[in-house]
Amino acid sequence: MMHFADLQFTNHILPLFDHTLHHESKMALQDLFQPHSLPLEVIIERQQIITAFSDQLEQWKTFTYNKINLTETKAFIENCHNHTIELGEDSLLGRMKAMTDSTGTLRIRSRLVQTILFLEKVAYVIQEINPDPFPAMMKEKLLFIERFLQLFQLDKYHTHIREDRFGVKDILQAGSIIMSGKIKEQTPAFWNHFFQVEAYMSIARAHSSLGFRFPTFDNNAFHIQQVYHPYLKKPVCNHITLTHNVMLLTGANMSGKSTLFKAISICVILAHLGLPVPATTCTIPYYQHIIIAINNNDNIESGYSHFMNDLKILKETIQYSRNNESCFLVCDELFRGTNADDGEAILSATIEGATQLKTSTFLFSTHFQSLQSITEKRSLPIAPFHIECLLENGMPRFTYLLKPGWSNLTIGRLLFEQENLYDLLQVPHLKGV
Repeated sequence: MMHFADLQFTNHILPLFDHTLHHESKMALQDLFQPHSLPLEVIIERQQIITAFSDQLEQWKTFTYNKINLTETKAFIENCHNHTIELGEDSLLGRMKAMTDSTGTLRIRSRLVQTILFLEKVAYVIQEINPDPFPAMMKEKLLFIERFLQLFQLDKYHTHIREDRFGVKDILQAGSIIMSGKIKEQTPAFWNHFFQVEAYMSIARAHSSLGFRFPTFDNNAFHIQQVYHPYLKKPVCNHITLTHNVMLLTGANMSGKSTLFKAISICVILAHLGLPVPATTCTIPYYQHIIIAINNNDNIESGYSHFMNDLKILKETIQYSRNNESCFLVCDELFRGTNADDGEAILSATIEGATQLKTSTFLFSTHFQSLQSITEKRSLPIAPFHIECLLENGMPRFTYLLKPGWSNLTIGRLLFEQENLYDLLQVPHLKGV
């Protein structure tokens, strides 16, 4: 199971990879971003496909087309197969139109020329790509596209078009080819493969331009170097290495805890979709379930409060983990929807129990200050981190850098005073930070 609606992948992350030219190619790209739990072998296969396209970028990077040409080419071929348009030497209507009806001849000739020129452009770029480095599945799709396009005799008709001698005979012959049973049978698979190829090309372009890197998987390691949130214009890079399966993150308000969790989560999710990640190196376990709860709010439709949503997400993850299914769970300010005493008590119990579930990784952030003494007193094997915030001349300066250990800095009163709320409320100023 993968649950990451909080990260707004469709709005913020997918567009970074979208260099598609047609809406059906974009749909194929969106399919690659669907929240499916993929087997590790499929993840590796996707990495190999993107790598093979990236390595041959020089062979196809100039490939482009007019989306109207594709749409009209696809519609023309489909209309021929549906007999909306009659073509071919065996079609009396087609023969009569081609020979006696100048308007019909010009219309059909125009569509055939458009189709041939578009398919010839596709054939050229496919021939430039070496299929051998690709995994078997994609290699066969590339070879299928090449064989399919060879059926059209594109070189011959492209030459006739270029020399302005694409006449009635060519119209009838090309029409017969389009109407052939083999073309009709293979056309749906051709378009499906073409849109998938373009989707992978789109990712390969992004891989090259963004400088993302492919992760590796190791169930005994969690190490991400120079991780950042790719949606931000000026992101801060951080390093994280977990020596325990529970990370507890503290830090002042506005210090960047949620952004860091989002950056790490994006890496983990992209890795499990077989895609490159925004980091220089990334070695993480393979997880069967990924659950991200960063902007977890009340669920009006189900009637669940914020606190109840926390409980349900946690319960579901623990049940998976108890069944020896590896999970990656991120909860930002878990149990903030209940009173502080209850929140501290049940979060400390959650942390203690989670440390026993070694096949899963838990990332929690909190403002509960007493957890440091509680976890240290119980000698719980956790990885405490904080986001650095410095006080300079009595004012907070956020570095957004991840540091080991706990943060005991509270700046709520300082920010309250900075906004002149004491004066507006006409109450005494509280001392301390």
